[in-house]
Amino acid sequence: MKTNVLLLSVFILLVGFADQVVAQNENRQMNRRDCFYNDLTEDQQNSIETTRIQSNKRIVAYKADLEIKKAELRKMKIAENPSVEEMNRKVDEIAVIKSNMEKEKIAKDVAIREVLTPEQKAKYDMHRAYRKHDNRMHSGMKGYSQNMRTDRKHLNPDCRLK
Repeated sequence: MKTNVLLLSVFILLVGFADQVVAQNENRQMNRRDCFYNDLTEDQQNSIETTRIQSNKRIVAYKADLEIKKAELRKMKIAENPSVEEMNRKVDEIAVIKSNMEKEKIAKDVAIREVLTPEQKAKYDMHRAYRKHDNRMHSGMKGYSQNMRTDRKHLNPDCRLK
């Protein structure tokens, strides 16, 4: 009986602690985003959000097509008599979709930068640098990410990490 109560209390503490950790991480991410958005006019914010929404719609469509093509390729691989030529064509189709997704991301970034002033462009670039470093930190590159934690604070002195 005492063991069950002890295990239950430990479980409740762990769940409560995990919730706090997730909430702090979300707040940190919002602080970084707000740091970039503080200096934008209402027209700039609207233009950027419109660009993002339109771009994200196209990227979602590309991702759906990509998943379909990958599923078709997997189906070809396990077929009784797989055709190498057909699988190669499918791989080429997948490469085209990935290329289109990357082109869309580049077009979105260029469209956003066109709306910004030179000072805002510098902050936007810093914002993107933070985002890239965060992605690396969570991708399993532990040796690299440890160095980035100390270097990040020098990227944008206006934004403080908590």
